[in-house]
Amino acid sequence: MTNIIDSSRNLDLIREILLKLEVMSFPVNSKLRIVVENNPNLKFDGFDQQQVWRHLLLLIEAGFISGTSNGEGILYSGITWNGHEYLDAVRNPETWKKTKAVALKVGGYGVEFVWEIAKTIVKNEAGKLLVLPL
Repeated sequence: MTNIIDSSRNLDLIREILLKLEVMSFPVNSKLRIVVENNPNLKFDGFDQQQVWRHLLLLIEAGFISGTSNGEGILYSGITWNGHEYLDAVRNPETWKKTKAVALKVGGYGVEFVWEIAKTIVKNEAGKLLVLPL
């Protein structure tokens, strides 16, 4: 890792990391050692290793994943309840596209706000399916 820190937060990268972590398997009641450097499972187009590392730390800080940093990697124990809830809200690519479009129109958005937008979009889509004929 370099000594230069990119402190910007990218919600696309947060979503992509959660999608990758969700499919990683490891024994119950154990921790998976995740090292970002040269890890093919954590390569994302347009993002370097430092950005991925920083976003893993942000996911821990936000309470979306359970884990601790040991300086060289993450001792990862899973996605938290809130992490799963967020991921379920933004998982669908079409929902994510709509969510980002609304957030960009409003400007200046954070994870909680984006999560609320996504939940509203999902609720609206569900509401369309629940319309009962008279």
